[in-house]
Amino acid sequence: MKIKNQRSLISLCYVALFFCALFIVTSIGQFIKGINGMPWLEEVKGIQSVIFYGKYSMFFLLFILLSAVIVNTIKGIKQNNPFPKANVALIYAIAAVDTIVKFCSDNWHVFNGERYLGIEDDVIITPILIVILGILYSVAHKASIDSNLSI
Repeated sequence: MKIKNQRSLISLCYVALFFCALFIVTSIGQFIKGINGMPWLEEVKGIQSVIFYGKYSMFFLLFILLSAVIVNTIKGIKQNNPFPKANVALIYAIAAVDTIVKFCSDNWHVFNGERYLGIEDDVIITPILIVILGILYSVAHKASIDSNLSI
């Protein structure tokens, strides 16, 4: 990989890390505000707790996983391997965590007193697309290894 391309990719990764950190900080603010300002209803408090804590804990985990993918990519670029194998498992983990985040976000209406849970299409489609991305990433990793061996 050319040095100029390598530097621009690494710079772009650092920008993405900055935005991940910024998003985590704003999410912490929303979490603190939500604990104090959410209408906790006694008859659905259990469901509300699962939705609220599930959403924010999985949100934090999601961005930690994304940050790990970016850090692995930076390390891989420096080692002339832009598709590190460690990212494949992280991408599959992101798909699983994203499913929970989407489910909790889609059922946020329980804070309005509604007593039902639903599954929207994005709970299913987005993780499937992320898994497909993981498969493509795995193929890119194998192709990268093959091209390094042939040189």
